[in-house]
Amino acid sequence: MAPVGAAGGSLVAAVVVQLAGWRWLFFMLGVLGSVVYGITIAFVPADEPLDPRGSIDYGGAYFGVGGLILFNFAWNQAPLAGWSEPYEIVLLVVSVLHLLAFCYWELKVAKEPILPFNIWNSPSFGTLMLTIFFSFMSLGIYFWGQPDPKGLQYLPLTIVGAINSFFAAWLVPRVPAQAIIGAGCLAMVTINVLLATIPADLTYWAMAFPAMFVSAFTIDLITTSAQIIATNTVPRKHQGVAGSLVGTLLSYGMSTGLGFAGTVEVYTSEGGADLLKGYHSAAYLAVGMSGFALVLCFFIRIPRDTREGWAPGDEMAVKREQV
Repeated sequence: MAPVGAAGGSLVAAVVVQLAGWRWLFFMLGVLGSVVYGITIAFVPADEPLDPRGSIDYGGAYFGVGGLILFNFAWNQAPLAGWSEPYEIVLLVVSVLHLLAFCYWELKVAKEPILPFNIWNSPSFGTLMLTIFFSFMSLGIYFWGQPDPKGLQYLPLTIVGAINSFFAAWLVPRVPAQAIIGAGCLAMVTINVLLATIPADLTYWAMAFPAMFVSAFTIDLITTSAQIIATNTVPRKHQGVAGSLVGTLLSYGMSTGLGFAGTVEVYTSEGGADLLKGYHSAAYLAVGMSGFALVLCFFIRIPRDTREGWAPGDEMAVKREQV
């Protein structure tokens, strides 16, 4: 539903903005969200908690979320304010201190950490997460640098992406994880190379359309397979954390990549005199990020996952830990 929702959102947004102005788009989204989530909360039955006696790690949530927000804000504000602004450096330092405090809190203080560090002991889990982060930073730059995108231009991503979501799920038990992720990263390199070399006045069908078509093999191959692989790599009690981490790296990577790209664009566009050069430079940064993610795929060693359902004893192991 991600590619379908993305295309539908772009079309609805275009209509609302043309008829009522851009501010009304956000009012509409707020109302829509309230209705959808309100109905969901009211009528969808709650799951049985896996750990009903568990507690919330408020300290870890503060340090982790606070550090990520401050780091992201510093980089995305930098292209507008410039790194010469003192508050930019201060926020960047404070964000790093928050993230260091988060690591200490989770390792030494938290009784039930929001991010158990022993999940990184699972085979290739850390490499997989790093691959996802760099690949989606490059994807965020690609969508940001699209030349004059319109709603209907996203249709190749919508149609092919929806098909690829099912295709990726079919591939996971049949193909090694690094091959699926690697195919998505190779597609990521391809679309950013096209973006980095596209002329200013070229027709959409020459390079932008092939790039949009190939982009459907990036997010949907990587995300679908990564969610399945990550949750099946860790013990059952950590599967929610692993799945959430993949989703966090997806959205956070796309946003943070924009901050890096914006900084590159500002410092290479010759003060705005050569915008095309600035955009191409940012796209080359995305090529480097996606290329690094592709190299990391060679170090992922997760075999084909042919399991169906929980492994024998999984539920009993969780219940023993609760006791």
